[in-house]
Amino acid sequence: MKTLLKTGVLAGILAAGSVNVAGAAVGWCGGNWPNSGSTHASNSPITVYFQVWKAGTTTSPGAGANLSCNLFYREAGTTTYTSIAMPYFGDAGGGGNDEFSASIPSSALSGVIAVEFYVRVFDSTDFTDCYGNDQNGFGPMTDVNPGTYNVTQATGQAVDVTFSVDMSAFCAISSYNFVKATGSFTGWDTGAGAVSLSDPDNDKIWTGTHNFASGVNPQQEYKFIYQATGGTTQWEDALSSNRVLNINDTNPTQVLPTVYFNNATPANNTTQAVDVFFQVDMSQVTGFTSVYVTGNFLSWSGTGLQLNLISGSTYGGIYSFPVCTNKNKEYKFTYDDGSGIQWESVSNRQLTIDDSGTTQNLPAVYWNDILPPLAAVSVSISEANSDVVLTWNLDTNATSYKIYRSDEPNFTPDDLTNLLTTLGATNTYTDVGAASSGTKFYYVVKSAN
Repeated sequence: MKTLLKTGVLAGILAAGSVNVAGAAVGWCGGNWPNSGSTHASNSPITVYFQVWKAGTTTSPGAGANLSCNLFYREAGTTTYTSIAMPYFGDAGGGGNDEFSASIPSSALSGVIAVEFYVRVFDSTDFTDCYGNDQNGFGPMTDVNPGTYNVTQATGQAVDVTFSVDMSAFCAISSYNFVKATGSFTGWDTGAGAVSLSDPDNDKIWTGTHNFASGVNPQQEYKFIYQATGGTTQWEDALSSNRVLNINDTNPTQVLPTVYFNNATPANNTTQAVDVFFQVDMSQVTGFTSVYVTGNFLSWSGTGLQLNLISGSTYGGIYSFPVCTNKNKEYKFTYDDGSGIQWESVSNRQLTIDDSGTTQNLPAVYWNDILPPLAAVSVSISEANSDVVLTWNLDTNATSYKIYRSDEPNFTPDDLTNLLTTLGATNTYTDVGAASSGTKFYYVVKSAN
């Protein structure tokens, strides 16, 4: 069966996407291939595959007893189906399923735009039928809900098609045994029958050409595969479906656009080495002897990279990230106080490596985000026409200020009852109209960070 998809079935459970009529002896049927909606050349038969699972019957090698399968097809838009028997083709689904196969003849495709089809499994032990889905999930397909195969003319001339895949997202792989394209035109072969690609200029873009003879189906399906040195064959398994090639036979050559393997872009990998400068302010910590930065790039070792005192109470150090490093990193600071390594209790800090240059300086942060105490706020009050103007000393550690007002002296500031406003890092506020209101107001200014 020419497919990349696998089918797994649980014993005794009718799998989603299959329907038993008047019974449940057959546990599952489906996996129809080719999928409904695919396009086929009118000069070649369409070989259809279908699977069935029945506990104690298909789970043994060879054809299961008392199961038969029929393929029904008709020209789209007509009313009468033609039925042909689907002989046992082999075991599938890891050996647990029986697979049947038959072909819609090319004579049924000549001069038509599309054919409709469905497959029926018959279990003679309890006289039940089973209908199933294709491998894209369409179905269950029945006489009133058939699948469709589109029919087109075969290619009019031979075409050399060049495939191209960008492997730059896999820059951590230093060498490959092979990178190839394979598909319906190679029988999904991973060996000598697949299209071998090459990268002679080492730009991470692999290309190769395959000759499609005249008279073939102009719509083909394919995927790229690779095998790193010392590794196993890897498919584009992150794709939701196979790639589709529409052969353009108006020219003898066709160059396909370059695509990323698995559609994985290299955007999250650094394009050059970057030296990142980490800084931490230890002014609110005492008793430490050494300071470190660690993270997922240092295997979360408590003593990952030792930092040096650079000024005041700030420690810093440089970690060199090589080219092809994932840009998204997590980290924390630690210190040794003689009794062991002490970790920050805050959530992991986030780093996005900026590879637009070769260096990146991170701003200093306080260890464990413990900020120094805020200075007392000294407030001055003055009148300006009918307004009251408040000014105070600006604390560089403050990120906001709250202004409270009351007509009671010695009041307690409260966010619910007497908060007037919240400001950013500024040192003045005008209470418009307060001086001419006829009420004596008292104010409190509180800093926060």
